[in-house]
Amino acid sequence: MQNRVLRNPKFVLILIILLAIFFRSYDFVALLPFNHDGDLYSFIVKDIVIDKHIRLVGQITSTEGVFIGPLFYYLLVPFFVVAYMDPIGVMLFSILIGIIGVVGNYFIFKDLIGVKAGLISGFLLAVLPFWVGIDRWIVPTVTVNIWCIWYFYSLIKISKGYSKYLILNLFLLGLIWHIHIALFPLTLLLPLAVYMSGKWPSPKILMSGILAFLLPMIPFIIFEARHGFIQIQSIVNSFEQSPTLTIDKKFFKVLDVSLSRNDLEKVFWLLFPLFIYKIRAIQLKVMVI
Repeated sequence: MQNRVLRNPKFVLILIILLAIFFRSYDFVALLPFNHDGDLYSFIVKDIVIDKHIRLVGQITSTEGVFIGPLFYYLLVPFFVVAYMDPIGVMLFSILIGIIGVVGNYFIFKDLIGVKAGLISGFLLAVLPFWVGIDRWIVPTVTVNIWCIWYFYSLIKISKGYSKYLILNLFLLGLIWHIHIALFPLTLLLPLAVYMSGKWPSPKILMSGILAFLLPMIPFIIFEARHGFIQIQSIVNSFEQSPTLTIDKKFFKVLDVSLSRNDLEKVFWLLFPLFIYKIRAIQLKVMVI
């Protein structure tokens, strides 16, 4: 009876979720990294809740005149309200992000590979110190991991001919402004996935996808219309300035940081996709994406 319960994927998933909750809530008051970001999101939430100021943008980015979207701050509002405007309420937000991440990883890898892969993925996300630390670090980019895994999933589905996932994909692209502009280059994978599918989405799906993209962009459109398209102008001006690093140097710098500083590890991570494809662990389309 005990072995049968432990072999039940839903029961194991519940245990994994409980682990995620524990690690994301453990000694939260003492370990809450409340610094500039904490001060800023607390002020903006106070501006929304107490001063009744409808925010169309969040904090300014490293590019002068360009802001991030306000979605992150609105997501924090209910947790501040529950905690009587005490910033410690973000602990509940951290826990929720962790649960959504674990369940999402389980569902996605279960669908793409199998139940065991789903459970392993959810477990690693629940307990690895790196991911626990990311979820406990309450900043606008805290949802990047959730965005990436669902974006990856939508691309795989599109590449396999499931055109309806274009709606999810375009909705996620519309969220980039709210999460992190550095995600923008990943938009190049969408036409690749459509090409790999061998079919063009129907006009109905295409129109639904465009509407899904525009929905999270409404605050951006309103803000730009009211403020003389300041962000668009700032983005254009940033490209006209002389860059400190050329495109090729930026590429190798990102590659260096992403793949580890160790040259042997770089070779390993570059060859690893070929290895798992060679042993037939994943399909070619999945490896390419």
